[in-house]
Amino acid sequence: MPVLLRQSHWCLIWVDIHGKKYRFFDQINVNNDKEYFSVIINYLRFYSSFRNQKIDLTDWSIIQIDAKIPEQIDSPNCGVFVLFYAFYLLKREKDFSLDTSKYRKKLARFILENAPIIRHLCGICGRDEF
Repeated sequence: MPVLLRQSHWCLIWVDIHGKKYRFFDQINVNNDKEYFSVIINYLRFYSSFRNQKIDLTDWSIIQIDAKIPEQIDSPNCGVFVLFYAFYLLKREKDFSLDTSKYRKKLARFILENAPIIRHLCGICGRDEF
């Protein structure tokens, strides 16, 4: 799930509810996993109330990732990193290295190739033109 921190920075959390494990992907603060556990606890409380089921919030552990997380060195690319991490975790990315300018092009191609055909819709209001 993408998470907005401090109203300006996107990160990704990966939660295995049944295994009681989590991973927080923050491309700027790559070594602060425990600091962000409160964000995950809040998510789990929300999820628990939404699903109307009790979730045990004790004894959670961090999911270890074999590769080193790529670090973000600029400010505008956090969304690109979040999408990259999500695709990596979904096994759509094999390599855990990232060139953001090339990856933006790859994302654009992916979106265009997988988007529904909408030529018949008005580009301004989205209504059917026919």
